[in-house]
Amino acid sequence: MPVNKNALLRFKIIDELLRSNYRYGISFESLWFNTEELLLEHGIKKISERTIRNDLSHIQSIYGISIVCKNGYYKYEDPNASIANSPLNDADAGKLQEALSILEQFSGLPQFKDLEEILIKLDQKVSVKGRPKPKSLILMWCPPYSGWNI
Repeated sequence: MPVNKNALLRFKIIDELLRSNYRYGISFESLWFNTEELLLEHGIKKISERTIRNDLSHIQSIYGISIVCKNGYYKYEDPNASIANSPLNDADAGKLQEALSILEQFSGLPQFKDLEEILIKLDQKVSVKGRPKPKSLILMWCPPYSGWNI
């Protein structure tokens, strides 16, 4: 995972630019300029050349995607490559499973009617074999009684 939230946004922008210009590639200057333009729309100021170069190397190392530079133009080696298509690593899958188990505690409550549908979809996408289902605790309200008249 990226170190800061702006890095993830930059990775997504660079990924989109590399995928949209796959046939011929994109020059480094165009990649830098277009990334800056799109970041300005999100309120992020200028970035340096070094940041873009580091982001390219991080995308390769973190997501395992090969980026080639031919005649000064950058592109993915595989035309179907994307950071969105990369599988989750074990640490991220574990964190998502932990978040799912916390959210499952709220299923069944009237305030969270739609939560069960979301949990089912997330569980299907991020299923880990052998994950035990969390035990449910059902809380019931009992009217107050006074004395021995039950």
